[in-house]
Amino acid sequence: MRYWFATSLIAWGVLGVAGVYWYPLHWYSASTILFAAGIGCLANWLRNRSFHCVITGPLFLIAAILFLVGSLGLARVHVSLVWSLLIVGTGVAFLLEWKHAKRSASYYRVGDQRTTISYSAATLVFSVAGAMASMLFFLIRSFRATRSFA
Repeated sequence: MRYWFATSLIAWGVLGVAGVYWYPLHWYSASTILFAAGIGCLANWLRNRSFHCVITGPLFLIAAILFLVGSLGLARVHVSLVWSLLIVGTGVAFLLEWKHAKRSASYYRVGDQRTTISYSAATLVFSVAGAMASMLFFLIRSFRATRSFA
């Protein structure tokens, strides 16, 4: 969990700095947050072989690419559909891990499924927080764009 979070946080920081120079990757955009989460998942899979990361890593990266394409105006992206599929896909990944992945007791350090549940909760919270932040900033930006200054 700490490795995933640290890697995601570093990736988010680097992408956020890049967003200063290229606006579609600004620090609060959905694509930046999802790229960071996807990079964290792939790094976590390479280090810890977490089963859910095989599914959620590419899922986050695909969603990030979709949001980036949408913010660049290259295609119309249905934001609510992408977020819905992302949340369902993340839930399915953790359900599959909980049901089918075999781990040694040393992996969990507590010898039970509580660690998997905390990974699931943290990833879901991170995804939902990113979604809420992106939607909030989108609504603020839309409101400012539609106000007339007479």
